[in-house]
Amino acid sequence: MGLEIAFGKGRWMYWSILLAALVAAGIIVGRRKSPEEFARTRLVWGDAALASGKYDQAIVFYKTAVDKDPTLWSAYFNLALAYEYEDEEKALATWEKYLEAAEGEPSQEEWLVQARDHRARLLAAPHFARALELTEAADYERARREYEAALGARPEDLDVLKGAAANEEAARDYAAAARYYEQALEVAPYSMNIRYDLALVYENFDKGKAATLYRELLEMSKTNTGITMEKLKDAQRRHAALAREGYRG
Repeated sequence: MGLEIAFGKGRWMYWSILLAALVAAGIIVGRRKSPEEFARTRLVWGDAALASGKYDQAIVFYKTAVDKDPTLWSAYFNLALAYEYEDEEKALATWEKYLEAAEGEPSQEEWLVQARDHRARLLAAPHFARALELTEAADYERARREYEAALGARPEDLDVLKGAAANEEAARDYAAAARYYEQALEVAPYSMNIRYDLALVYENFDKGKAATLYRELLEMSKTNTGITMEKLKDAQRRHAALAREGYRG
């Protein structure tokens, strides 16, 4: 009896292992998954890989998901995100495909806004990087063209706007520098640092405007701590000096 039971258990285990292997190999399957279900499974796997920093794996899973279900928008979106870590050119192409495919989809309105910003950042980035190099090399005219190209793709990018202003300062075109800082201040109206930089520029050609900006900055400092104490003290000193000249703001 004991031998029969042992043999029975062994045979059951053998057939269980064989069945599992056949299922895994696709020879024996249960209910076949629909393309949509298959795609969603790959989406979940892709999300796990992306969260773990395994971007190449995430790309494979997301591409499979999109191939199986072209309307699985989150797979398109996350595929572009994953590509940003691996290949910015492919990321840009994927954002373009997503935007073209998802345009007009009510469920994608919020994500389309984000996708457009990602695309704009990727378009602006090489121009901005080149502009910084040219400013460092004192090639201000060519830098100006690169900054404008970057702003053409992403007009409200604060880093680009501040870089463009700094380039004009270095070129001693203070009116142009002020225009860039003014644009930056429109994007971030409560930035004390931008207001401080703008006031410094105006001191070169419009001391009344500079005094006004320093006064505004000092008023803001009563409820806002978004500036270093060193800059704040410098603003106080400069405002006092301008006041002695008759520019109180």
